[in-house]
Amino acid sequence: MTTNSTLHKIVRIEIVDCPNSGRRLPKLGELPHLKVLILQNVGVEYMIMDDEDEVKNTQFPSLESLDLISLPNLRGLLMRKSASAFPKLAWLEIESCCSSLILPPFSSLKCLRAVNCSGVTLASISELDSLTELEVRIDDEQMKCFAVEMLEKLTSLKTLRISSSQELPVLEQGLRGLKSLTTLWIFSSEKVRSVPEGWFPHLTALKFLMIKECPEFTELPDEMRYLQNLQWLRLNKLPKMVSLPEALRSLSFLKELVILNLPKLNSLPDWLHHLTSLQHLGIYGCPELVRLPTCIRGMTNLQYLHVQECSELERRCERGTGEDWHLIAHIPLLQIGDFVFSTVSLSKFM
Repeated sequence: MTTNSTLHKIVRIEIVDCPNSGRRLPKLGELPHLKVLILQNVGVEYMIMDDEDEVKNTQFPSLESLDLISLPNLRGLLMRKSASAFPKLAWLEIESCCSSLILPPFSSLKCLRAVNCSGVTLASISELDSLTELEVRIDDEQMKCFAVEMLEKLTSLKTLRISSSQELPVLEQGLRGLKSLTTLWIFSSEKVRSVPEGWFPHLTALKFLMIKECPEFTELPDEMRYLQNLQWLRLNKLPKMVSLPEALRSLSFLKELVILNLPKLNSLPDWLHHLTSLQHLGIYGCPELVRLPTCIRGMTNLQYLHVQECSELERRCERGTGEDWHLIAHIPLLQIGDFVFSTVSLSKFM
């Protein structure tokens, strides 16, 4: 590739649906300004071959984002481990690639998204000690391999998102190293009924927890009491949850509680006032919830209450006339259905 080539100006390349492309790519690694590369349904075996030039020169010197999707023949990114490559890579997505794919130890990688990856690929994650954000979507057997061999080495990890086709395994050994983890998402997990015992005692820095789209989920463990730094909790699309878990009452530092699309939730607990730091309470899509607990009247730190798509509860919270209006009239900012009762900007609380 000549030095005056106009290709040197390219910053983004997408190669899609080329299953017969051959075992190697064009020499894209020599493009000095390439920042984003997406490969999908391509027949390549290695991104960097064993050619003398590719070994001698740093490959993909400016690449920051790399997506590898449906590459069944991809055996590795580097044919030779000693090759210098990807010094600035910060984002990597791997989905449905070759089962023997092993990731090199990227020195700058911050974010990894791994979907339907083999145990071999997941095992190589343990060398990515610069990771701060990780998302995994895998089945039960892969999750066991992931937990035991990888998590405890990812000491810089701040965000973890997990989706599992089976029950979540006990990750106690792997979670011990996650002292920096502040955000945990459990989502799109069809058979998950609760968070296993042994998870939360090690996640003492956790600030944000979201559980979403888990159709069998009903409960949270008593170990929630260890999450004394938790400030935001969101429960979304949990169709079998009929009440808020008792374990939540110990979360004295919780500032925001949002419950969305819990069609069987029929009451809020009388211990809600134990959440003494709560500032934002959001209730959306809970049609069976028809009244507020009387203790909400004493929640003097509550700054914002939002009730939406809960027809009977909205009626009871109507300004001045609803049966529950006297319980919430002290809250500075109210949004009941489409009506907002305050001059305070919503953006402060969203």
